[in-house]
Amino acid sequence: MTTRNIHNRPGFVLVSCLLVIVLVYAGTNAIRTMAAELTAYPVIHRMRIDFNRPSVPATQERQDMLAKLHKAVALQPDNPFLLRWLGNAYMQGYRYTSNSDRAAIAARQDAVRYFRQAIALRPSWPHDRIDYLLAKFRLGEIDGDFYRQLLYANRLGPWEAWVQQITAEIGLQLGERLPGDMQEIITDSILNGVQHPLGYGEMLEILRRYNSLDRVCGEVSSKQVRVYCDRFYTPDHS
Repeated sequence: MTTRNIHNRPGFVLVSCLLVIVLVYAGTNAIRTMAAELTAYPVIHRMRIDFNRPSVPATQERQDMLAKLHKAVALQPDNPFLLRWLGNAYMQGYRYTSNSDRAAIAARQDAVRYFRQAIALRPSWPHDRIDYLLAKFRLGEIDGDFYRQLLYANRLGPWEAWVQQITAEIGLQLGERLPGDMQEIITDSILNGVQHPLGYGEMLEILRRYNSLDRVCGEVSSKQVRVYCDRFYTPDHS
């Protein structure tokens, strides 16, 4: 069979056309991915720096950051990484603003929406759920969905120090408002957190801030907990 005869076959033409379509599609996706990353990453880098600062970006700067992240998400609407950072951009501008401020409420509601989309796209990632919980918590939306996400975050990130610290702090702030089964989750977070090889110090500081060192002092036998308790915890014998 000659090369000419092969090229004249309809099947060969069809396969060739499909291959061209796939290559064009892959190339277009690669270009969109690159454009989204070039747009988003300078903003994300700035946000990471701002997380460690007491101030928040000025209004115009915040709007510019949001516009760039929205542009990146428009290029890649199914990218959970970008959706999470877009949600955080809405949260970051109002992290010191009370929930009586209408603009803060609207921003946190937008953040909840984007965090929810990120969760749907990567349901096994606990950090998206923690961001979602923080936004709901700031809105005062302590409901069934809040408790469900608290449970999932705890189960998905038992050795993620930041996940355990946030779930513990939320639980300690809510206190008796939490149902009994949720109290058990908070206890799990605390016990996992104080046994984390790198994050135990921050968890102990959280417990100290909330006068809750009694939950681990005398209960956890690790050396670092014993040393900390000897220094900061005084048992109540009354």
